[in-house]
Order: sequence, then structure tokens, then C-alpha cells
Amino acid sequence: MGVGKVKEVLVPGPQGTVMVEFPDGTREAKVQLLRPVEDAQPLCRLSAGECFGELSLLYNTRHLATCKSVEPSVVYAVPYQVFKQCFGKRERPQVQAWIKLLDEVNFLNPLVRSERAEVARNAVGQMSFKPGEWVMTQGEMTEQLWFVVEKGGCNMMRKDSAGQVEFSAELRRGHHFGERAIFLQQRVAEVTVQAGPKGMCCLVIDGELLRHLPLNVEGQETDFGVPGTRASLVDYHRGAAAAQRVKDEIPFEELERRAVLGEGGFGAVYLCQRRNEPDVEYALKRLSKGYIVQANAEKQVCAERDILSMMDSDFIIRFFGSYQDSEYVYMLIELAPGGHLFQLLCDKPQVLLSDRPRGSAAMFYCGCVTLALEYLHERRIAYRDLKLENVLLDSRGYAKLCDLGFARFVLSKTHTLLGTPEYMAPEMIDPPHAHNHMVDWWALGVLAFEMLSGQAPWDSMGYDDNPMGQLLALRESFNQGLPDGFLPAALHLAKHFIKQLLVVTPARRLGANGAEEVKKSGWFKSGTFSWDQLTARKLPPPYTPPPVTYSEEEIANAKPAKASRESMAESRNKLFVQSTTTDDWAADF
Repeated sequence: MGVGKVKEVLVPGPQGTVMVEFPDGTREAKVQLLRPVEDAQPLCRLSAGECFGELSLLYNTRHLATCKSVEPSVVYAVPYQVFKQCFGKRERPQVQAWIKLLDEVNFLNPLVRSERAEVARNAVGQMSFKPGEWVMTQGEMTEQLWFVVEKGGCNMMRKDSAGQVEFSAELRRGHHFGERAIFLQQRVAEVTVQAGPKGMCCLVIDGELLRHLPLNVEGQETDFGVPGTRASLVDYHRGAAAAQRVKDEIPFEELERRAVLGEGGFGAVYLCQRRNEPDVEYALKRLSKGYIVQANAEKQVCAERDILSMMDSDFIIRFFGSYQDSEYVYMLIELAPGGHLFQLLCDKPQVLLSDRPRGSAAMFYCGCVTLALEYLHERRIAYRDLKLENVLLDSRGYAKLCDLGFARFVLSKTHTLLGTPEYMAPEMIDPPHAHNHMVDWWALGVLAFEMLSGQAPWDSMGYDDNPMGQLLALRESFNQGLPDGFLPAALHLAKHFIKQLLVVTPARRLGANGAEEVKKSGWFKSGTFSWDQLTARKLPPPYTPPPVTYSEEEIANAKPAKASRESMAESRNKLFVQSTTTDDWAADF
């Protein structure tokens, strides 16, 4: 990239091309990639040890700034292919095979597919044993590892105190061993395992990772049900009420559409009622299969359905069932008629900006979101898309999280770059984008800032149509800290709360030691706020939405119709970088 002068217009118009004379010669250039020199503003000055150009290399975008030497310098350049090989986060090619293997393991049936996929991604690796080789011996010390047979087989036996074999089994693909020692925290092997006549290849999982999953083995004492029963596993992970709702899914043909609630992403959302139950209303989310495939978002949609089906929280939108036809997939969810917080901030700013005592409304909504995040994080789920638009109000005025399309199980770290730029945490932006649930606490700080001040913490510097430009500008702003005087002096506790959340280093961020750390913040201890009353939904909301009425046009548009490509494109305002190779993704619906 350099400075040049336009010599000739080859194709007129903003999408055209021109001939530009640069110091090193004249060449053709696209108009949309050029900008007047006088518009260029200095962003920063780089010194020894700093770098530039990594975003354009990782994501195949054009350079977002011009770099000019201001003194004699030595700059080390890394070739594109070498950089991608070293820093590009790629899923190991064998992971898909490991996911398929774990799908065959009955012990993992209580997990949804996206959880099993996360286990596969965090596997230690494969381990091979020669024919007749001893894997472990009864009574000897053993590593806290879980073995899943992938190829070949082994013989497992256990002897009694007299040395007589009291148990033996032959294990093949999909069988496993080592889980009892892990869950019962035993360092001595209970059985002897020997590779079979053809040898054996196993997928190996770290025992500490396995212990974090909602699984159980015979003889293990747990806090979530009767040991060794399948029902206790499902009830713990989904919640008994959620499990019953999925079991009693409402037949699709009994749903009647009453009005259009909105359009976005990949389709429309309808107000629905169940035939013969006119007093109960639902929201039916309709997603176009074609647009989902076009955006490579199959895994995202399936994961959202999986996670929603497990939710049983008063602060997260409830899920009632999923369906599909030849063109669409559908998700039936709880209706939240009060709109979202961004709409409240725009239409009724006095609720958030003129409340008495000042900041009490934002505290109430932050409390609701904190309880929702606590519920998700306890289940090792990172939400990753917190923003005002994704916090809905129910008929009473209580806040609920919606849109779990970017949520995923995270057992260690994940490396996807996604979300809404203004809410993305530094570790998610910085290559290789390694992050976990701590990004949600950063986003809560941004959310609190917006509700208390009416604006975002940092200026995205006019990069509205260029997400990568936003990321570059925002990331630079994070290091500079919050602007001075962003809140009045009377809100010093709220200001301290936000500053504790918007800490660049995740380990030092409020919430690093769990949601309880956030709940004990001095801000929540002020005034009449009570976590017990909020959890019991007895705390008076700052705003009660009025009854909703629907226009004749909204009712008329409730009839089945193909979604508009233009409306979907306009509503898709997120940065989402992820690919999928799943061919039968709609089967789960």
C-alpha cells in the first residue's frame, strides 16, 4: 500500500477501476480500495517488538492502514504461508473422526453432540498398543486418563483377593475404560487391561476434563441424583422441567401463527398460539435452510437448539420444541413481549437515564444478566453474544437472554472470532483468539456502560461497514482505558464495577473466580437491591411493558411466506468467522 495519483479512469463509478501512478510504477486499482490522502489520520506509532498486518493475513482482508517509516528501521517480514501455518487456528483433521467415535460411546449419551465435539477437540490424542501389550495392571499406579477404543480391541479382567478372575470382558470400538478411577479419584488401577491379538488404538481424554462433565459411574456419590441412573444425568444437565418439555413437544400442526414479531438473521419470528389454548402465546423462530447453508452456519444452528433444549432458567428464554420442513427449520420459544433493552434505551431513555435512585434500573438488568451467565457458566457454556439487543423483557419487565446461536461448550479455550465488535473482549480479538467464558464478563461491563451513559465505551472511528477496521480501532482503545468522566461522581460504585469488568487481562477481570465474585460487587450491595428477591422474581422491575397490540399488516404477514433476502442481509450485523463440514445438520430437527 502506498500513496499515488490517479492518472486515468478505466471503469467509472464507486465499483469501478482506475490507473494509479505510484512511486514504483503505474498499475490498475479498484476505486473501493482507494481513499483520499487528506482523509488519512495517524492511528499510532509502533516501536520495537510491535507488529502490523496480521489481521489482513489471517482473514484475507485488505490492509486497514498505511505504515510509513519515520526513521531508519529494520523490519522483519513473515511470508503469508509461514504466518498462516504458525498462527492460524486450524482444527486437526482427525477431530471429525474422533467426534464420530464419541457419538458411538453410550457413556456419553447424556451429552448433546456439541458437548461431545468439544471433548474431541480437547483430547490428549491417540495412543497405540502392540498385540499383547499391557495397558494397565490391577493394583498398580495409573494415570488419570480415559481410554476410548478406536481400532482393534483389548481384554479387561479383574481378580478377587484370592487371585481368581471374577470379571472379564472383551472391548471393541466404542468401548472404554479408566472412567471409574477418574470419577472416584483413585490412583490405583481396579482392572487389568491387555491389548488384543491385533493390537489397539485408543483416543485418550484427560481425566480432569472428564470430571468437569455431567456424567456419572456406578458407585460415585454425587449431588445431582441417584448414582448410576440415566434419569439423574438428564435431569441434572437439562433440568427436570426442561427435559419434560422436550419430551412433551408441541405438535407443529397445532401451532397457529397470529402476527409477525420481526425478521433477522436467517428468517422471521412469528407470534403463535396452540390450537385450543388461546391464552398461551409463543414465539416461533423460522430459519431458512438455504441461507443457513450459504452462511456455513449449520453447526451454529444445531448447537443453539442443543443448548436451548437444556436451559431451565428464569433469566434465559425457554425452549419448547424444534421442527423442520423442506425449506425451513423452526424453534418454538418463550414469548418476551416487552422488546429488548436497546429498544428501551431508544424509545424510553428515561427508564435507564433518569431513574431514581440513579443507576437502579441498570443494576436490575445487570443482575438478571448475571444470573443468566452464572447458569450458563456453571454448565461450562460461554454465551459470547451479550449486547442490549439480546436481552429481552418479559411481560413483567424481567430481563432474559435470547439468541444462543454463538453460545458453545468450552472446556478449556476456543479460538473462533465472532460476535458484535463493540462487545468483543481483547482476548477474542487478539490472534489466535483464545478465549473462554470470561469474554461474557467483559461484555457485561460494556452493557452496563451503555445502560448508564446511553453510549458505547469506545468510538469505533467510523468503521461501520468494515468489521475488521472496527476491531483494529477498538482494540487500540482498550489499551488506553475508559474515557474520563463517563459517569457522574454519584455513580462511583457503578463506575468501579465497570472498570473491574473491562480489564484487558482475563485473570484479573471481575468474574475470574466465578459469578459469586460479580454478585458481591459493592454496586449491588448499595440501595435496596437483593439477590434473593431477584432470584425469586420478587424484586419490582424498573419498567413494566404495556400490553402488546399488533397491526393489521403484522397479522396479515403471519401467513407462511418465503423470507426476504434483503431483510436478512440488512439484519445480519455480526462478525462471524466459522466453517462447517456437517452434511446432515438438519437431522437433529
